[in-house]
Amino acid sequence: MFKESDTLKTNITLFDDYTNGLVKQQLYILAARPAVGKTTFVLNTILRSLKNLKNNEIIIFISLEMSAKEILNRILTLLDSFNFGINIDDLLNSKKLLIIDYSNSNVSNTKNLIENLQKDYVIKSLFIDHLQLLEL
Repeated sequence: MFKESDTLKTNITLFDDYTNGLVKQQLYILAARPAVGKTTFVLNTILRSLKNLKNNEIIIFISLEMSAKEILNRILTLLDSFNFGINIDDLLNSKKLLIIDYSNSNVSNTKNLIENLQKDYVIKSLFIDHLQLLEL
């Protein structure tokens, strides 16, 4: 149904079986009560997906609540706890994950950021943590 270039496999078998991976131009919303692991699940999904990216492809993670340092600390914890086949040095050197932390962001700023990045990269997936904090 979808071209292979339109999907990004997450390497989470159940998710990929039901959704064919992350599909281009699709919106996925993960909603749950506070403190149940939504951000951790998303970071886990990102880390599992990174090995499927080609040279000029990237994943963007925009955090509207936590700083990039806090996100990196969570990533370090995940890398220490699970075998993703990468370590923090590989992750940083690959330049395939862009973590952006800014509060008080708005739709226009985010759109401009994405358009600027698309000049140099193929954005395979964009994650916005706490979408409800994005100002219109």
